[in-house]
Amino acid sequence: MSGVCQTTKNDTYIFIVRQQDIQLYTCRGEGIEIFQNWVGQNWLKLYIENKAEWRNNMGEFLQQLAQRLQLDRLIAQHLTDIKELIIVPHIFLHQIPFAALPITTETVTIPDNVPMDNTKGMKFNPRPTQTQTTTISKTYLSDKFRLRVVPSCQILSYCDNRNKSTDSPKMGIVENATGDLKGSEYECQNLAKIFQVPNNLHLKYQHATVNNYRQLAKQVQILHSSHHASADLKNPLESKLKLFDGEVTLGDVFTWRLPELTDVFLSCCETNLTFINKLNDDILTIAAGFLSAGALSVVSTLWSVEDRSTAEFCQLYYQFRNQGETRPEALRKAQFELRKREDFKHPYYWAGFVSQGLQ
Repeated sequence: MSGVCQTTKNDTYIFIVRQQDIQLYTCRGEGIEIFQNWVGQNWLKLYIENKAEWRNNMGEFLQQLAQRLQLDRLIAQHLTDIKELIIVPHIFLHQIPFAALPITTETVTIPDNVPMDNTKGMKFNPRPTQTQTTTISKTYLSDKFRLRVVPSCQILSYCDNRNKSTDSPKMGIVENATGDLKGSEYECQNLAKIFQVPNNLHLKYQHATVNNYRQLAKQVQILHSSHHASADLKNPLESKLKLFDGEVTLGDVFTWRLPELTDVFLSCCETNLTFINKLNDDILTIAAGFLSAGALSVVSTLWSVEDRSTAEFCQLYYQFRNQGETRPEALRKAQFELRKREDFKHPYYWAGFVSQGLQ
């Protein structure tokens, strides 16, 4: 089942699309100027200007967002018999971690003194000088549904119409291209052992060059890319994957054609982050670039993700994929398992990963 969001001048509409019918749910009074500007100011703008404050406010903001979207009523009226949601957001909602939207008002207070400066992208503010606490929800949207969040219905249809063989897929790995991510080394070396990835398909450090990266993407069906990346919100086509000898930009990826590629896991920062133009709602992210280039499915990130928790998340995701789970179900279960660990209960550590494309 698909949920398509659309914000107009006065209201936000949620179209519930099933095979047999389409239903409409209206959030009255939540128009562009009131609702979307509130999301942009309190989520994306705050992330850009003060990441520590953005993270500290995450739980409260997501609770308020769930209330403004009337999520509890929407579920009760339209989604009681649904197990999987395909969400097509609008404007700033593209940047929201729907997996972490609370579906209950029950909360729990947890310690939150883990350092925030060891990410796969831009630096956070320094480690807090004293133990802090934060309040998070007990139950989230991802506890109830498998989720896929896609840029548009057109891209989903584009992926669905591709005809690709998935027999005996080859995996390629790009590991720690700049040499400063210990979690990336642990993550990629474990995956290489599990999937028996040969050395010529495993690009480490100085071998992770721009040319080698592009050639690898042409050779394999599964690409696991683990290194630094960053989104350029002023010029999205300059959003980049950082490699040993240079960068691969979104503009580069849009020129690629990767007919063999089925799965991409972008274990990097901000690969699904962009600044949305209210006029056309175009999604210009590195993840969208790989979908356009030929991938059937992309796992990407909404913000600067932490090195250690990301390594653990990747292990869990592939573990569940190996057990036969679909991509969105493997993602959901990996998020749920990571949340069980004391250090990683905060949504910052697990909710930034999104599955796009086919299941």
